[in-house]
Amino acid sequence: MKYATRFCYVLVLFLILNTSMSTAVTAAPVDSNQEEALQIANAYLDALQNNDVDRMMRYSYDLNYINEESRREGYNRFATDSLDHYRVESISKVDDQEYEIEVQYTYTDVQSYPLIPYTVLNTNDGWKVIIKPLEVNLNPDSSEYMSIKDGVPVYQMTPDEGKLFAAPRAAVAYYSFDLQSSTPLLGSSSFNITQGTVTINGYQSDRVSSSKASVKYEIVKPLSSGAVNWYGQKTIAGSYPQNGSWYSSQISLSASPITDARVRITNLSYDVYGAGNVYE
Repeated sequence: MKYATRFCYVLVLFLILNTSMSTAVTAAPVDSNQEEALQIANAYLDALQNNDVDRMMRYSYDLNYINEESRREGYNRFATDSLDHYRVESISKVDDQEYEIEVQYTYTDVQSYPLIPYTVLNTNDGWKVIIKPLEVNLNPDSSEYMSIKDGVPVYQMTPDEGKLFAAPRAAVAYYSFDLQSSTPLLGSSSFNITQGTVTINGYQSDRVSSSKASVKYEIVKPLSSGAVNWYGQKTIAGSYPQNGSWYSSQISLSASPITDARVRITNLSYDVYGAGNVYE
């Protein structure tokens, strides 16, 4: 009986040791690069949520800006307090120096939001989150609702002085523009919208061919995360002279209220100029 008990004890001990050895042999090696990349990503995202510009700049490289001065200015300009929460949903390895992550943001002023992709790259200055210009379609009536596409860098949309201006006036916003290229230009000041529609009222003309004048007016919200939320648009075709009848058209918005909205204007013809107001 003692022999049988001793045999069972030895057998159990053998199985425990064998299992431990097997576990030690088959355990996946720790990817220290992935851990470091994920640590940097979370550091950047935490800074983004807290509008900590210094830390945002330390942990990222942003393709929206051409230098650090304009980048700092943009981060302060597009800072928002509507980011309530973030979560890294996935991370995948490209190679030892590069990882791709997907981030789920939760905003207080947006019901649903798609996963936003980022690259985390080991650069000459260490691991950095690479921020690319993106545009998020938040119009539920659009066939591309919740889709993400490549956007236009902020430095290209930011107008030269006197080219496009949007600032609070008696109306929600006032804008004026003089455009020769098709690069979209972003209003320099933000405004708030409380309703689901806005009305644009103004004049426009084309110096090359007044009959071909065509301008796209959009309501957007640039974010310091690098994305631009798109809420609605209206394309106005034809010439509406300053001293004649102005256009008046309604833009349906995919969300309300919207804080820190901006007008974005795109020339769809040749050499257009104009001005107008945004009303609720």
